[in-house]
Amino acid sequence: MFAKKSSCIVLLALALGSSCKKSTLTGVQNDNGCISRIQRDYADTNKPELTASIKLLTDNHIATNDLVVTRAILNDTITTNGPLHVLQHVIAQQYRNGLPILFAQVGYHFNNGIYYTTSGYIYSNVTLSTTPRTTLPQLRYLFVHAALKDAYSVNQKIADSCLAAEFGYYDVSPDSHGQLIKAWRITPANHDYPFAIIQDDNAKLLFYNNGILTLNKSRN
Repeated sequence: MFAKKSSCIVLLALALGSSCKKSTLTGVQNDNGCISRIQRDYADTNKPELTASIKLLTDNHIATNDLVVTRAILNDTITTNGPLHVLQHVIAQQYRNGLPILFAQVGYHFNNGIYYTTSGYIYSNVTLSTTPRTTLPQLRYLFVHAALKDAYSVNQKIADSCLAAEFGYYDVSPDSHGQLIKAWRITPANHDYPFAIIQDDNAKLLFYNNGILTLNKSRN
């Protein structure tokens, strides 16, 4: 009887111990201020230009299901000691699994409507999940914590702003490409700067940028 009770106590202790294990995000505090998850609209606001760009891509057998055209130049004329060339340039945001690959734009270039080259890296199939782990209050805490260390953001009262959180994929090795992770892009609502990139699986702040370029002048 005592042996049975002892085994029950041991099992109960193990169960309690396992239920109290800390997750990798336990150390991240919550900030219950204003933050919303958004789906950023990357599409070109010039609708005739957008329609013409998509037609140009499809006419050249370029799949558009994972692309959103953000900008296009459809009448770039060049004359080089010969006939007139009309070049077209279509810039598109890449998506995979319905999520944007953050900051991953690709350019398709055409000569008189005929495709001739691509600029930028095109990502192949992405097997990462589409389910986020870090919560919105945790994201707000991380962003505000970074902003409070930035004099510009403090002066602009960024910490008191409503924030926008965009979930997607992010390449942590852009020079070699292909090392994608799940990540968040955090900004004040309706603004591009300052922004932070936060890794989703461990709530790590990867990058913070307030949009101001500081030049380091050499001393004489």
